[in-house]
Amino acid sequence: GEDTMEYPMDSRLTDAQVEGRFGYSTYSNYCKPLLIIPFFGYGKFFSINSFSKSFRLPVTYHNEFEFFSAGLKTRLMVNDNLTIGFNFKLKSMFEGLRRITDDPNREDATIRMGDELQYSFDFPIQYDFCYCGWRVFANVTPFYRLRNYGYRAHSTFDFYETQFNLFGLRFLAGADF
Repeated sequence: GEDTMEYPMDSRLTDAQVEGRFGYSTYSNYCKPLLIIPFFGYGKFFSINSFSKSFRLPVTYHNEFEFFSAGLKTRLMVNDNLTIGFNFKLKSMFEGLRRITDDPNREDATIRMGDELQYSFDFPIQYDFCYCGWRVFANVTPFYRLRNYGYRAHSTFDFYETQFNLFGLRFLAGADF
């Protein structure tokens, strides 16, 4: 890609999160194929973004924060084989820290991130059927994620407004036996 001044840049982004959730499944006697699951949770997020040595500022950013989450998962059985859904999750981050390392011109630094809201939407579509006594399924899920890390000015580094808009498709296939 390119930075804001249109210099070419290349980086390797790796992230992970651990989250525990508590929720409750509900359904209506009037519309049994509709399942609604509200939930809330707590977790921790980690990421490392290492810029290549060829970039004009070859640094590594280590981000981590804790978060509370709340959301809703829904499933609607359209027929015996097809299920569609809508998932929404809101994450409220806190205690966010960004560590900046490998800067050839400065010492390593740690700055606090803004406490920002992040959210995601998923639209799962699943088709399943029975084959030789096994339940076989295929799932495709379009998704959108907004990760907003806020900003912090006049620190060791000016931490500009950083935001990731992620979208795509997730594919899953399997069998229960």
